[in-house]
Amino acid sequence: MSSVTAAPPKKVSPPARALPARATSAASVILPLLLLAALFAAPGMVGSYQTHLFVLCLLAVGLAVSYRPLLLANQVSLAHGALYAIGAYTFAILAVDHGVGFWLAVGAGGVVALAASILIGIPSLRTSDAYFFLITFAFSVVLISIIQNSQSLTGGFGGISGIPYPPGVKTEEDFFYLALVVVAVTVAVFMVLDRSRWGLELRGVGSSPQLAEAVGIGRKGTLLLAFGIGAFFAGILGGVYASFIGFIAPQSFNLWLSVSILTSVIVGGVRYIWGGVIGAAFISLVPGWMGLGGTWEAIFGACSVIVVMFVMRRGIVTEAVAFFRRRSAAVGAPVAPVSHVLEPSGGAEEAAAVRQPVTDDVVLDVRSIAKSFGGVHAVRDVSFQLRAGETLGLIGPNGSGKTTTFDLISGFRRPDSGEVLVNGAALPRSPHRVVRSGLARSFQATSVFAELTVFENVLLAVGGQTRRNPVRRLLMPVRRSRRERALAASILAELGLSASAGVVAEDLPYGHKKVLGIAVGLATEPDVLCLDEPATGMTEAEIDHLIAILEHVRAGRRIAIIVIEHRLAVIRTLCDRVVALRAGEVIAVGEAEPVLESKAVAEAFLGGAAND
Repeated sequence: MSSVTAAPPKKVSPPARALPARATSAASVILPLLLLAALFAAPGMVGSYQTHLFVLCLLAVGLAVSYRPLLLANQVSLAHGALYAIGAYTFAILAVDHGVGFWLAVGAGGVVALAASILIGIPSLRTSDAYFFLITFAFSVVLISIIQNSQSLTGGFGGISGIPYPPGVKTEEDFFYLALVVVAVTVAVFMVLDRSRWGLELRGVGSSPQLAEAVGIGRKGTLLLAFGIGAFFAGILGGVYASFIGFIAPQSFNLWLSVSILTSVIVGGVRYIWGGVIGAAFISLVPGWMGLGGTWEAIFGACSVIVVMFVMRRGIVTEAVAFFRRRSAAVGAPVAPVSHVLEPSGGAEEAAAVRQPVTDDVVLDVRSIAKSFGGVHAVRDVSFQLRAGETLGLIGPNGSGKTTTFDLISGFRRPDSGEVLVNGAALPRSPHRVVRSGLARSFQATSVFAELTVFENVLLAVGGQTRRNPVRRLLMPVRRSRRERALAASILAELGLSASAGVVAEDLPYGHKKVLGIAVGLATEPDVLCLDEPATGMTEAEIDHLIAILEHVRAGRRIAIIVIEHRLAVIRTLCDRVVALRAGEVIAVGEAEPVLESKAVAEAFLGGAAND
């Protein structure tokens, strides 16, 4: 990273929480305490059948909460029920065949499930979407088949019986309190994780995996951690279930179990942890109270999903929170109009007058890079340099190799030949490590984390490139990261987005999303900022303000910018030099005006019509 930085911005406090946020925070403490008090009193107020249902409901809640992080990252797994089965069978084998104590056997179930998740997670998380779903489905099918056919170990189709209660637990009412404690601890752990830096990163990965890697978040590592932590608690809950029921068999862990866990989180809503709690309680208790079982229970779950998708698309809890926030007059300061984005920073001309000078320090050195896809040469022998403080335009008609060149520069693709140096060092192999070298990039289609607030977008990017203590990353609430929050607030203030800090990014006007994309890139404190068609889809007024913002950024920082843009007027105004591509090759390079007026560029864009 560059040792030369802009003058420190004036101190800006992180955005204060709005009144409803305080109310929500208070409710998140008070309501669980009231719920726990009601649950502690429940066994004395209901019969044994209802107590039995409540225990199973508690275990369903634990499973939903432990599964939710993976779904929060936009990954659907059908392995959670299988991991639950691993914990149950591990507990049963140790407790029945080897006389191992309850808590040691339960812990062993969690560890074995964790090991299984790592075994299946390392290869499966290299894929995504349907492929990951199918791999976890195959894992579940294979595991149940192994259980059914391992007579000497698992009892085969006959299962394992005589599984003991824990010492001191004699009745279902006693077991209810044990299950309540285990599930309460599970929910508490995931609440801590949800509010941590890792929880924010997980939501970023789910919202935009590519952008998350561009700001320094490793997708595979983040997802594997979510898979592993969820599996550990699923294994523990499986051991508790085996002890409660006293008998387990393969049919106890059929595919519907994994589907019901998924259904619970979808019905309740993924966004908030209480969505998993409410969804699991609904899916597990209502069929029991109605006397539904087997096929009818599955039909009830399927109908619940259909109704929720039509009536409450984001789930019960998510839609309820959104409704009450909309009704609250105190929520959401109005978004600043586009014409005021830069107030009081000044216009492009003023910024250009005080721009940081271009130096001879080469911050990006692209050396003869090439990339082919099959027989198509997307990039061929492209070379150029970018100096500190310089803005370089990368232009060319559609299909000329601009985006592929960007992908090679930013580490999202590996060149077939050639090399890219950032601050004199070779580009790291993993995209999420490139930002540590001092290079950040935006994407044309996904320049923001749509499901996060404006402030969370920038906060996620701040420090994303920094190596962190794993324990602090998992356990320390992100709201206690005062330095990072202050820096995020100062960037928003600099770009005129402070008034929109609490607005969800997908609700921003289009022009503001583009500005937010620049803010996300700046939050990584780069030496090189790569912008992929930042003016696409913008009005002329919005483009004028975008140019003013970029000039303002250059005036306040010694930062090099490389920009892909089809609007040559933007290139002419912003860029010191231009590299023109055609069919993957460099056809012109030099100062902006001569390149833009050259015959080669006119032919590339207009087929030579300009010179006829």
